[in-house]
Amino acid sequence: MRRLFIVFEGVDGAGKSEISAKVSKIIGATHLESPINEFKKIRQYVDLNLNDKGRFLFYLASNFDLSNYVCKQRLNKTIVCARYFHSTMIGYASRQGLDIEDFYESPPVSLHDLEKPDITIFLYVNEEVQRKRIESREFNGNSPTDYKCLNDEIYRKSLFKNYCSISIKENWINIDTSSMSVDEVVNECVQKVSQNDVFF
Repeated sequence: MRRLFIVFEGVDGAGKSEISAKVSKIIGATHLESPINEFKKIRQYVDLNLNDKGRFLFYLASNFDLSNYVCKQRLNKTIVCARYFHSTMIGYASRQGLDIEDFYESPPVSLHDLEKPDITIFLYVNEEVQRKRIESREFNGNSPTDYKCLNDEIYRKSLFKNYCSISIKENWINIDTSSMSVDEVVNECVQKVSQNDVFF
């Protein structure tokens, strides 16, 4: 029997990596952070050396790699993943000023072959808390998009707007982590996930 495929999406600083890892541990799932495998090894080079379109195509390809892995692994175990193709699509559309609805309707490649999440949890945070969280980890793994969120207000607002738009369209679970502790967010996520019949 195919197990659940759960994806955590959201703005930078909302807690996707930490919270998805803790939820995964509680429910006994396999935890992944996109990109995986060989794509993860060259991610830093891509982020630092390719232009926006090049990075978009790289992350788009990495989603197909992740999808193949999930398709095989979920036969035996629930999969929890931080970021998936929505992050790739929404991030690129926001940076390029594209209409997110049109971009989803006519993507540059067909996304129909990608493994579809059973549950997507959208974590978001207000701007003040987001800035504090990103600045607090300045020397501990911030990506170029983290800094772009800090320094580019138009991009930051566009990103949040586009996430909200797709969240409504795709019927995601939305959680504002601004005033919640990590444990509180984790507990709420576990509660939401446990409402599904094929939990384990």
